[in-house]
Amino acid sequence: MRLSQHTPVGRAFAERLDISSVPSLVVYDETGAEQLRFTGRVPSPQEVAAALQQE
Repeated sequence: MRLSQHTPVGRAFAERLDISSVPSLVVYDETGAEQLRFTGRVPSPQEVAAALQQE
């Protein structure tokens, strides 16, 4: 999901997920547990795949 923090919904979502810097990428597993977080930059697909394989 992509949201803009310049909207009320985006601000509320960012606050709820403790997102303090944009851009941020947060990955959750099927149970809703946070698995990975990148803050302040957009990682490459390869970085995301490598980080998830380490989990």
